[in-house]
Amino acid sequence: HIMIRLLFLFVFISASAYGQKQGNIWYFGDGYGLDFNSTPPTLLDDGQTAPSVACGDLHIEGTASIADSSGSLLFYTDGQTLWNKNHQPMPNGTGLLGGSSSTQAALIVPRPESDTRYYVFTTDDFCNGLANGLRYSIVDICEDNTQGDVVPKLKNILLQDTMAEKLAAVRHANGTDYWVLSHGYFSNKFYAFQVTPQGVEPPIISSVGSIHEGGGANNMWNARGQLKFAPLGNRVAIGAINTTPIFELFDFDNSTGVLSNLIELPSLAGAFGIAFSPEGTKLYETPIFKQYDLTAGNGNVDSIMASGYEYLDPHLECGAALQLGPDGKIYMYNCFDNDISVIHNPDLLGASSNAEPNVYTMQTNALVYGLPAM
Repeated sequence: HIMIRLLFLFVFISASAYGQKQGNIWYFGDGYGLDFNSTPPTLLDDGQTAPSVACGDLHIEGTASIADSSGSLLFYTDGQTLWNKNHQPMPNGTGLLGGSSSTQAALIVPRPESDTRYYVFTTDDFCNGLANGLRYSIVDICEDNTQGDVVPKLKNILLQDTMAEKLAAVRHANGTDYWVLSHGYFSNKFYAFQVTPQGVEPPIISSVGSIHEGGGANNMWNARGQLKFAPLGNRVAIGAINTTPIFELFDFDNSTGVLSNLIELPSLAGAFGIAFSPEGTKLYETPIFKQYDLTAGNGNVDSIMASGYEYLDPHLECGAALQLGPDGKIYMYNCFDNDISVIHNPDLLGASSNAEPNVYTMQTNALVYGLPAM
């Protein structure tokens, strides 16, 4: 059994590494990005992502970007504009209905069995009352002389009203389709949409965990916070940050799209940033930067809940978005210092994970909390 597990892990890691060049170019924040085609990644500053007035401040959060199989940029978005590989807006690529202050404003998913078409999912932000809901547009990379453009009449297609600022995707168990997961607001419902070669199927709904609601003048501050799949697709973690803190872990069945087996993790402020380690054995949260050991006590719930390790380095405070990179390291945006910290060994326990602050520094006066969804 041990040999079989090791063989499976080797095949999974090898396959993941091969396919991850699609995630080798990141754009986020105030025109910055990271290029993972070099080691260590190179900081980029030629992006067109820029803050806009949201919630009364210059603000930008969730973005998404995608490269081809060789790691060359195809396009990226802040949920409102799509920029091509030459950093120009696509002809039909403006006016997407994502929110510039949405935690996970956009997510790019390749259309199954297509080499040219991509779904771009968007969520609105709480500043706008989540009015535009969860939507998708389809980009055909062959349009506009292979620069890419939104397919006519396939733009801002509504999937669900009043959704929180949360988007995540994972492969279906059939190896072809994807699950795109989001969460309703004023509800405890997860919506798992199966993306097939034929289109987006009606959602599988799991009513489990906390009701997301509350906070602020419009009662919607708790819409904030990331939603993440474990790399193996077997678990989901979700956070919300407000007067009613939420940090929850679930099992996920990537055959049926059903979530189950809630574990409520102790979190003083709730989780904004969330990331699983590459092997799925550790789970990280911000803004109070902590690690949980999901193997503690052989997976015993009480042991997992008691395993929280807090990083007390003041330069790691005010962590915002977390994102697992294609190099197996976790990247964290620090909203106090406008820099990116790196967890170099995220599968290791506690201080051995080697969290290094202030690795990349950006010059911006905007409120930046996001890294691209992958």
